[in-house]
Amino acid sequence: MVAALALGLGLFFHSPRRALLPLVGLALLSTGLVAAFDQSRAWRLLTVATELFQHPVLLGPLQPPELLGYFLSWLLLGLGGYVWYKQQTKLDTVERVALPTLLALIFLLSFPLLNADYARRLMLMVFVPQAVLCLLLFQFLSLRTGNALGIALIAACLLFSPGLLHFKQPVISQAAFDNLEEMKSRLPLEGNTLVIARHGLEWWAGWALHCKTGNEKGVDGETPGRYRQVLFLHQKKGEEPSGPMAADNYPGFREPQPPFGELEEVLDTEFFRVYRWEN
Repeated sequence: MVAALALGLGLFFHSPRRALLPLVGLALLSTGLVAAFDQSRAWRLLTVATELFQHPVLLGPLQPPELLGYFLSWLLLGLGGYVWYKQQTKLDTVERVALPTLLALIFLLSFPLLNADYARRLMLMVFVPQAVLCLLLFQFLSLRTGNALGIALIAACLLFSPGLLHFKQPVISQAAFDNLEEMKSRLPLEGNTLVIARHGLEWWAGWALHCKTGNEKGVDGETPGRYRQVLFLHQKKGEEPSGPMAADNYPGFREPQPPFGELEEVLDTEFFRVYRWEN
């Protein structure tokens, strides 16, 4: 969808008066392509406006790499806007389309009032238009300014890199993970079994239990018919505070609950409870 957005912006800046029909066709084609693989995600694309600005990322905790991403975005937006205003006569036909397209794309992907979950995902992609915009802008900067900007960008990326800061922490403690691995021999996981856990924990559950896993968003009325059994995994303790979205304003992801039916307890350990979904 980000690629479709980039193409749509390019069509608009190339020919604003004749872009309406191609933009409508692009929107229908891209949404239809998503629907061909996953109808639920296509529907979420159509209804994304209802949650796109809830819990803005600006009001939550930002990690250093995210701060760096926003800093670079707004720095490049300022430089790009200046070049677009001052150097219009020096821009060729391609640059007259590419420059505003990149500026608009970076602005939309880095908009600080987006929902934190969406914003963090988009921030993983914004480096692509940032890098292309840098290549476009450097030709309009003096050698000294270009060298200084390049050194500053490299230094900032190294300074705020995740590998240097080690800011990323597991969402569960080591003791909880050890307990999760021990549970494999005590659970009836043979056959076509699905384990549902909260977002973040489902990856650890899949790795430790060697089974199919998912989170609450993927559960619907058809889920029980696809699997021999569906188990719900709830964590009692050992959850690290650095888990996804865990903060005062973002309490983290809740333990999953089925949309209907009842949960029957099948295992209770020091760190986890496991339930079978009866419907």
